[in-house]
Amino acid sequence: MAAAMARRRLLVAALAAVLVLLGVQAASKEDIRLQKFKEMAAENPLVKLDSNGYSRFVRGTNRDYSVVLMLTALAPHHKCQPCRHVYHEFETVARSWSKASNHNDRLFFAMVDYDSGAEVFQKLKLQSAPVIIHFPPSAAGARASADTYDVQRRGFSADPMIKFVRERTGNAFTLYRPPDYVGGAIKLTGLATIGLLGYLFFQQIWDVAHNATLWTIMALFTCLYFSSGHMWNHIRGPPFQWADPKTGEMRAFHWDSNSQFGVETQIVFFTYALISASVVVLNVIVPKPSLSAASRKVIGWVALAVLGLVVSFLLRSFRTKQRGSYPYMLL
Repeated sequence: MAAAMARRRLLVAALAAVLVLLGVQAASKEDIRLQKFKEMAAENPLVKLDSNGYSRFVRGTNRDYSVVLMLTALAPHHKCQPCRHVYHEFETVARSWSKASNHNDRLFFAMVDYDSGAEVFQKLKLQSAPVIIHFPPSAAGARASADTYDVQRRGFSADPMIKFVRERTGNAFTLYRPPDYVGGAIKLTGLATIGLLGYLFFQQIWDVAHNATLWTIMALFTCLYFSSGHMWNHIRGPPFQWADPKTGEMRAFHWDSNSQFGVETQIVFFTYALISASVVVLNVIVPKPSLSAASRKVIGWVALAVLGLVVSFLLRSFRTKQRGSYPYMLL
């Protein structure tokens, strides 16, 4: 009986020793992981990770630190214009945290680029970029739920990003932007040059500034530029046109009403320009008393014909974009 009790105590002691050793080993692994992450963050406050690094440092269990992760696609062939801007702003946030007085090893900033971490995008079921996600600390044997920063609603700048980090982690720090001495010098030089030119050519500038025709043309061009979708192209960076991979047929108009091609924007620009020119001719040129009645009649009919044809083309373009559901047409 005594021997059996001794064996039980020995077994319990052995099991306890094994558990202690396993716990020490696990703690050692976590310490090694944290130390490696700290070394990477010391080299670059915005740590660049691939798929393996994401699994090790971000999604690993028993993690006692937070990670704010940006998933992006910076390569030019992805044509992601917002990615580049968000990257610079997010990097500014990471560097600001590295310089903060309350900086600690319980918050890290990292990024995964699509070309080196496509598997991460697949795991997170992401269809677009950029995306910023906060991963809070995770307990042993569990994975913490992530929280996504709403880029479209909050904006691309660093200030709302810092607010998001403060709300999620409790770490308040100030945005730090290093002074741009070169940019400041260029601005001062530019202002001095403009001032000198303004002083030397004051009379000519005065005459141009009071030229009603010039201002009318500039205002009209600005309206045409923005209403035809050029700013959308500048932000989204769509392809100039599209070729059907099966037939090779080139398409100038996108089949989706929420998207467009580069050549489509130019066609719409010149279409609006012809409509505007026709209206200007009918309201300014035709009523001039210096023209003969026959000339006014010819010019008026030509302007009306151009206006009718262009408006008809524009309405047909709308029907193409709406896949035939647009109800209006002229010719």
